[in-house]
Amino acid sequence: MPEPVAEPLLARSVDKRLVVVLVVAAALLVWFIRGLHWAELADALYGVKVGYLVLAAGLMLGDYFSRAVRWMLIVRHVDREVPLSTLWQATAIGAALNTFLPLRGGDLVRPAVVAQDRGAPFTTLLSTTVVERLFDAFGVVMALVLILLLLSSQTGDPATLAQLRRWGIGSGVLAVVGFGVVLFLATRQARATLMRVLRPWPAPVRMRMMRSYLQLAHGLEAAGNPLRLLPALLTTVVLWSFTTSAILATLYALGVQASLALGLFIAVALTASISVPQAPGYLGLFQVVMENAAMLWGVPEAVAEAESFVLWFVYVGPITLAGLWYAFRGRRGFFRFRRELLAGSEKDA
Repeated sequence: MPEPVAEPLLARSVDKRLVVVLVVAAALLVWFIRGLHWAELADALYGVKVGYLVLAAGLMLGDYFSRAVRWMLIVRHVDREVPLSTLWQATAIGAALNTFLPLRGGDLVRPAVVAQDRGAPFTTLLSTTVVERLFDAFGVVMALVLILLLLSSQTGDPATLAQLRRWGIGSGVLAVVGFGVVLFLATRQARATLMRVLRPWPAPVRMRMMRSYLQLAHGLEAAGNPLRLLPALLTTVVLWSFTTSAILATLYALGVQASLALGLFIAVALTASISVPQAPGYLGLFQVVMENAAMLWGVPEAVAEAESFVLWFVYVGPITLAGLWYAFRGRRGFFRFRRELLAGSEKDA
């Protein structure tokens, strides 16, 4: 019987990182709420245009669906027959659990659901989500480049242009380095290097670690295959279009005649704010980042506060309802997800 792997985030009762994240999130949320201009905020929310809000919700669901399509393009070399419906449901369920679990625990459940349904290695599927993060990094680079082009054509503020240029260069370097690391991990040289490093280790440990590495490398191979790389990049452009359009719709709902550059900038800020492990439902960091991102572009403070609430509702609400529906329909409760995650980890051990 294989030795159980150390329990993942969902199974840990005490975790110092969890405590730190929750404390920081609570502090940010309290700071955000204490600074609210309640009367102006109520006026901004009272005048919200529901039609634009519904449109934004639909566009954000399009974003999540595009992510499922992109994941399918990445996962196809692991499971050629995996249906899009399975990946879409797993994406929705994982996003819904992120609303209730800390440290983005739903991101671990997402590949676990597919692993259980399709019999694929959990570690391999988990590594494909790393490739997704790299595509998101390229999305940030593309958005920053487009913002620079838009602002340059509008003779934007030189200081703002310089700051965005630095962000763009930094994001581009990180994306290129990330892809380089991923491509190296999937090479024979990386395998040979690991075998040399593990040679002095006991045989059972060496075999277990090599098996985990091979499963990981198999999932990363999609990043080096042009036939999957290019369609996945195009899908990244599509999902960023959905995200930016949803953000612009929320701004229009609040009466802000927003520019494409503003929508893209908030989309970059949104991607940054949700990419780190944090409190359940992105509470705290999300609101602070969204408010400040809007204010940097001259949006009135009360309206920026309202935007942080409206965008949070649009980003979290519809996909959480969809994920809960799929979980209920599939008779998947929280403890079932926990068992699937542990079973997937133990199976790969």
